Amino acid sequence: MSRSDGSRKYFMESNIERHRSIDSDGLPCVGQTIKPDEEYYSIYNEVNNEQHAVKQKGSEDVIVDYVTIDGKRHLQNHLQKFSSRHGQKGVCSQLWPDIDMPFSEVTGMRPDLNINPHAFPSRMAIGMLLESIAAKVHSTGMVDQITSQPIKGRKGGGGICFGEIERDSLLAHGAAYLLHDRLHTCSDYHIAAVCSTCGSILTPSVIKPEKRVAHAVKGLPPVRAPKVFCHASDTNKGMETVAIPYVFKYLAAELAAMSIKMTLQLSI
Repeated sequence: MSRSDGSRKYFMESNIERHRSIDSDGLPCVGQTIKPDEEYYSIYNEVNNEQHAVKQKGSEDVIVDYVTIDGKRHLQNHLQKFSSRHGQKGVCSQLWPDIDMPFSEVTGMRPDLNINPHAFPSRMAIGMLLESIAAKVHSTGMVDQITSQPIKGRKGGGGICFGEIERDSLLAHGAAYLLHDRLHTCSDYHIAAVCSTCGSILTPSVIKPEKRVAHAVKGLPPVRAPKVFCHASDTNKGMETVAIPYVFKYLAAELAAMSIKMTLQLSI
């Protein structure tokens, strides 16, 4: 059992049997896999005689490597040396006040440490760069059900926001193909059917075949492309497919709800 000097709270064994991740001392078991929203340590408050277990707030499964209790606050000094697990060492050159540190406009979070990027080319700690990128970048993830775009925020299982500043930076460097890949191909890429007669992207719909062909029965992909029929023009001729962001089709549906028609003019 451990006790903090600043409060009257203890780590104590949980009195609920379902807490399989909590050891007899109220701390997590070493080697235990903890899932999201699962209790992993228990605290007993001596003042109000209450006991509660704290849940894992992350969105990924974690494994307890070791348990350390630290009740002291260690303040870093000027010119003190730091090092990461990959050997990227550095010296604390300046202790800035908290109000002078950069912060996030959304959450107000401030970093505890800023690293000079010029330290990476000389030391070449590639493992630190790979871990910082590979641990956050992935091709699949949570998407918004309305716009089909990736959601932001690590807490919700989303990604890093690609905003206006990042867009202007790519445009200034002339990386148009990279910008198209980030904002279209890897975002809400959608293939829509467009009627060349009326120019609508909302009225065309796929016609389901009355009979299932042999390929569909066996679970194989269809040999022919599905037929598309336009309900506004009452024809299935002149149907073309275009690659557009899905949010553009959502905008057309929003305007159609306000009696505003959006049409597209196709050209080869």
